[in-house]
Amino acid sequence: MKTVLITGGNKGIGLALTKAFLELDYKVIAIARDFKDFAYADKVECIEYDLTHAEGIPALIDSLGQIDTLLNNAGVCIRSLMMLTHKKKWTVCSNSISKHR
Repeated sequence: MKTVLITGGNKGIGLALTKAFLELDYKVIAIARDFKDFAYADKVECIEYDLTHAEGIPALIDSLGQIDTLLNNAGVCIRSLMMLTHKKKWTVCSNSISKHR
């Protein structure tokens, strides 16, 4: 059985991806800030984690074992003018979990 890791797999597009990969008989691991009212909690390995805390991502990824497919779907919304946004916030917005593999 292949394993897919979906960031933001609890809502919207991520939820649709979760459903699709379950139908393809993948083991689905979903990472999101919360899984409140998540209908697939019994079929998906749910990991509650805020991906804006980048310092913990390497250990999190290392703990998961083999991942065959990675879908970076998690989003961050920062409401400020682009030229006034601190470089660290832009780094959080633009980096993906895959750089840690």
